[in-house]
Amino acid sequence: MVALGAAASLGLSGCGGGGAGASGHVYWVNARDGTVNKVPLGGGKVTALATSQNYPESVAVTGTHVYWVNFLDGTVNEVPLGGGKVTTLASGQNGPFSVAVDGTHVYWVNHDARGTVNEVPLGGGNVTTLATGQYNPYSVAVDDTHVYWVNLGDGTVNEVPIDGGSVTTLASGQSAPFSVAVDDAHVYWVNGGEKGEDGTVNEVPLGGGKVTTLATGQNYPASVAVDGTYVYWVNFGGGTVNEVPLGGGRVTILASGQNYPHSMAVDGTQVYWVNSFGGTVNEIPLGGGNVTNLATGQNRPLSITVGP
Repeated sequence: MVALGAAASLGLSGCGGGGAGASGHVYWVNARDGTVNKVPLGGGKVTALATSQNYPESVAVTGTHVYWVNFLDGTVNEVPLGGGKVTTLASGQNGPFSVAVDGTHVYWVNHDARGTVNEVPLGGGNVTTLATGQYNPYSVAVDDTHVYWVNLGDGTVNEVPIDGGSVTTLASGQSAPFSVAVDDAHVYWVNGGEKGEDGTVNEVPLGGGKVTTLATGQNYPASVAVDGTYVYWVNFGGGTVNEVPLGGGRVTILASGQNYPHSMAVDGTQVYWVNSFGGTVNEIPLGGGNVTNLATGQNRPLSITVGP
């Protein structure tokens, strides 16, 4: 099984339409050179918002700040959208691996055999542990009521109320769940599988119910995102960017020949992803078209999001 870093957990981050001429930016982290970066939608100058970070794994954004976790030094951090002082919101974490954010808190999972799901108020404060005893949690997402995550170690998809409470397992017996996303009806995740061509894309209703497989035969799917029409994912092994209609249907390959795509995001007009080995940040119009490189020469980009 291929070992992957954390993928972006929320595909839609409150940005207006993408593409050339639109306002907003694409944000990503480079693990190897320890930078947090942005580029305008449609392309332009790349700006490093933070440097000298210790293996940043995952990034999220609000209307004012960018948030990320550093896997090796166990910190959760923020910086203003325009750059400036980096603030550490939490330290002493054991392998923080994926981050999500809403209007009040930052959420993350600690990737450990006795992993935890945690939150801290925007701007800093007391860290609250929402779930303990999780087996290698890998990716996290949030909506108005719950926090969702996948456990790579025991093959489960889980939720906990946003203010804490009992953990509910929404799906079990999954084969290497790598990434999770949520909309107003379902939780979505990708299973990397074990053989390189047995990955799947899946959904379950909010609160639990029947698990539906939306796509099979995928080559190490690594990241998932959703909008009001489609579910999107990248295949790390197969080098493709893909979509399937909500509820299932025909799988469409939007882009192929990508150099280990690792993480993706979506807004109203574009799909975005990073090629981890190729060192590029890319976009393609919804529905397909020409691939545009928004940034090149990046040093192991691992996570991407889109926002103001």
